[in-house]
Amino acid sequence: MVFEGAAGWAAAARIALLVPGDCQVDDEFWRLLAPHGVPFVSRTTGADQALMGTTGMALAHTTALAASSDFEVAADRLRDVVPVAAAYVDTSISFVRGPSGAADITERIERFLHVPTVVTSTAVVDAARALGVRSVGVVSVYLDEINATMPAFFDPQGVRIVRIGPLTGHVMSSGESSTEMAQISPDDLVAAGRDVDGPDVDAIFIPCTAVRTLDAIEPLEAAIGKPVITAIQATLWRVARLAGLTHDAPGGGRLFETA
Repeated sequence: MVFEGAAGWAAAARIALLVPGDCQVDDEFWRLLAPHGVPFVSRTTGADQALMGTTGMALAHTTALAASSDFEVAADRLRDVVPVAAAYVDTSISFVRGPSGAADITERIERFLHVPTVVTSTAVVDAARALGVRSVGVVSVYLDEINATMPAFFDPQGVRIVRIGPLTGHVMSSGESSTEMAQISPDDLVAAGRDVDGPDVDAIFIPCTAVRTLDAIEPLEAAIGKPVITAIQATLWRVARLAGLTHDAPGGGRLFETA
């Protein structure tokens, strides 16, 4: 398909994305989808950074966001777009209540949009299976109380969390906003990925959708000789495949080379 002028873009797959209100990385949605798909974004309430960075409050706040009616409100805004597939783009909110919590969010969005839907944490599991990955080292900006809930989501689905390492200098407890998280350099991500790598892991996973990761994926894969899965990359790969798209996005790493 040649994308020239209005006719070409009109033929692109319409992808519905629900994202937290403070998301700063919409450029990665376009870079991973266009010109084959066009992301139509609707925002939920942004996470309160003061709560997300406070030990003892982050888990309760994340769980509350996962159960809120924001998903229905955001999905309702996208119905007139008539998308062909949809995704909720957030990791911790989709894994904090376990697999059933992810299924709940997925079903609630599907009830409004009536199209195949995936949430980030489920997309990561699907990405691991597509790549033959069974164990991961994680580079995380989350507080320990959020990190502690991660294995309960991934381990039962065949993706073992071997260890979780910090992204040094960039953790939510330091009070960094989503804007600042989105400005983390690819070099910092590559260095952190190398630190958490080891012979006991099949891949590196970078979970937070506030972190811009696209320019770090292939350099890190080259450095460690293993796949790299990131939250945004996995979500956009999975929703693209749900939409029937099979393209290999520039910078998308080994994952976008899979069917």
